[in-house]
Amino acid sequence: GGNELYYNTLSASLVAKAIGAWAVFYFFNNRFFLSVLLLILVTWFHPLVGIHLAILFFGTFVINNLKEYKKHLFTFYKTLFTYLLLAVSFVIYIKLKTDAVQADSFLLDAEFYKILFDFRNPHHYNPLAFSKQAFLFTSLILIIAFYSFRKNKMVLWFLVTGIGLFMLGTLNALSIKNINIASLQFFKIAIWLKFFGVIGTTILVGKLFTLVPPTVFKKYQLFLSATMLMLLAVFYFTSNNFKLFFSKPSECSLNAEANISQKAKVISDKNAVFIHPLSFTKFLFYAERSTYVNFKAIAREKNYIETWIQRLSLVYNIDANMPEKGFDIQAKANTNFSNIDFAKTQLLKEKGITHMITFKTHEIENLEVLAENEEYKIYKL
Repeated sequence: GGNELYYNTLSASLVAKAIGAWAVFYFFNNRFFLSVLLLILVTWFHPLVGIHLAILFFGTFVINNLKEYKKHLFTFYKTLFTYLLLAVSFVIYIKLKTDAVQADSFLLDAEFYKILFDFRNPHHYNPLAFSKQAFLFTSLILIIAFYSFRKNKMVLWFLVTGIGLFMLGTLNALSIKNINIASLQFFKIAIWLKFFGVIGTTILVGKLFTLVPPTVFKKYQLFLSATMLMLLAVFYFTSNNFKLFFSKPSECSLNAEANISQKAKVISDKNAVFIHPLSFTKFLFYAERSTYVNFKAIAREKNYIETWIQRLSLVYNIDANMPEKGFDIQAKANTNFSNIDFAKTQLLKEKGITHMITFKTHEIENLEVLAENEEYKIYKL
């Protein structure tokens, strides 16, 4: 599904995955200790990426060498001790600091799980919320990976270990519901398994090309090259997703949401506090103003997630017990938001909210409209 090995935003996970790709390279070239040294760097940049690869590496190494385990014991313990000392200790330190911040929270683990993993993020943690297209694509590319590397036991055990982690994540989402297991986000391991699926696909395509006489390629190489460039050009100029992949945020054309967010920056000072439709995702970037609550920017600690869900309930009249989950909530929340009346705005004003971005069709008496565009307008509370 939507888990990328590469994307056009320089972030910690992107750096970690770039180093991780080299760790994978050395691991499958039997440089186990060197690959884990790189994993230490990966874990420092992004603990989850490092932990994912570590489980895959150590699991694959153990299974692949079970028959001659005595021969590999020293390498295994040396490498494991190094990773535990320099990487896992760092992860434990972060975990202890995070737990210390949440120590005074009275929110039960079950309630925290329901809010964070079931209500807000089922598309990351619950397979029942994954799209059919994601299931189909992942299944197909894994079949290709297994077929292409059927004679490479090391890669096969790597794939099997990853699928085992999928199964653990599924069991946790549907039954166990343990916060620590869910926090490991095992479904993101799909990026590494699909990586081999893509390689396997190129292997199969390469074998198909070998069926074509070399003289054909030599004769039509200019035509084939020109055709490939034309296809890339067509994709670039006709597909927004393809174009955005190579664009910086400042180069993207503004939609109505981004436009009204820029106007919000102009008509307000830096101390302003906004509310807006739940579906908004660009406001913070373009407006550079605070929001009272943001569905996308969720607090991931017990101390703050209670406040977050209370504010969602106040502004959008939604809660963690409703049947809709994840992004399916947006339509209902936006409908509720568009029914806010003057009396409700005065209650919101008492909470410190100064401005409200709402739909252009949303009329609220006695409130001044400061700015508007074809879809939205800004009220001063």
